[in-house]
Amino acid sequence: MRIRNVVAALVTLLLSLPAIAGTYTDWWWGGSAQSGQGVNVGQQADTVFVSWFAYDETGKGMWVVLSGPLDSTGHVVSGTFYRTTGPALGTTFDPAKVVATPVGSGTLTFSDMHHATLSWSVDGKAGALDLIRQTFGASRLGGRYEGTTDGNLMCPGMGYGMEPMNTPVHGPITLMITAAGGIATGTVQTGLAPCTWSGTYTQSGQMVHIAGTTSCSSMGSTVMLDLTLFVLDRALVGWQKAAASAMMGMGCVQTEQFAVVRSD
Repeated sequence: MRIRNVVAALVTLLLSLPAIAGTYTDWWWGGSAQSGQGVNVGQQADTVFVSWFAYDETGKGMWVVLSGPLDSTGHVVSGTFYRTTGPALGTTFDPAKVVATPVGSGTLTFSDMHHATLSWSVDGKAGALDLIRQTFGASRLGGRYEGTTDGNLMCPGMGYGMEPMNTPVHGPITLMITAAGGIATGTVQTGLAPCTWSGTYTQSGQMVHIAGTTSCSSMGSTVMLDLTLFVLDRALVGWQKAAASAMMGMGCVQTEQFAVVRSD
């Protein structure tokens, strides 16, 4: 019973997270073309802290930092870059000797969960750095998960004079995932008829993206699947969008957020 209570509390916590905020935390880099520099991103609520590891005019390693709130879109953070100095290595640490000096400004724009661009101006120089999440360990994606789901099914209408249909999608969910060789398959049971899906998956840092198709016997059609998963140690948060559905010829769009914990 105690384990069930812990699981329920974790699922409640995960579902309370905004679908965008809270998921940019990761190591980001410019890929193999710019290996040796990168941006570390930490996020708490809508505040983002960015540390950029690069090199100065002499070729020595340096890092500068900025912080600020995400804008109203939840995709952009801007702020002043600071370079800090402090007590010499190996000496008694005196926090009073830590000095933060403004050296420029930067804007970090997230185009999606996997790609970002850092536009910067530091020490009289300016440029832009394209970033992706740095992947150095494979997430264990496959398994059985249990939790809850919350979403919305939106249909433009059933004919002349008919109002759009807006149906909530929520309740308990069981998710089965099999992943191997770049292909992920799954079954979702929400208390109605199960849905099955299949697609290619790619990992970028803590995120996994699956693009493919899904089929639900209750919907009577096959629709496109666009699923992003935020993989934690024993939990998984996901957002999916099934677009251009042929269900009843209405062109419905379903968006859904779910939070589940591994039960196998």
